[in-house]
Amino acid sequence: TIGRQAYLAKLERLFRSYNKIVIVGVDNVGSTQIHECRKALRGEAEMILGKNSLVKRTINLLGEEFPALLALLPIVRFNVGFVFTNGDIIKVAETLMANKREAPAKPGQLSPIDVTIPAGPTAMLPADT
Repeated sequence: TIGRQAYLAKLERLFRSYNKIVIVGVDNVGSTQIHECRKALRGEAEMILGKNSLVKRTINLLGEEFPALLALLPIVRFNVGFVFTNGDIIKVAETLMANKREAPAKPGQLSPIDVTIPAGPTAMLPADT
């Protein structure tokens, strides 16, 4: 489709235009937070999120020309995004970390950290447990 072709062309342009890539995990990150990150990175980096199948396809197509890209293939799993830059990669990482924030868990969501609840009395009735 036209949308996929445009995405592939943009991804190829980014891989060719920038020489540094930061890979970010975007599990449990809302669209507002991603928008704020893009806004903070404007002028120094470009962030792209999207279909892993299209990212893998683009990497395979560019793999002959840029063999180092093939090392990214095992990383392209689950919800990842790419931040492309030619500037200071530390500054980009600091900008991303400055926009990182904790969020309350949603029902059924797995915790990214270990949670320990000590034994003891609670305010809950036995019927509520």
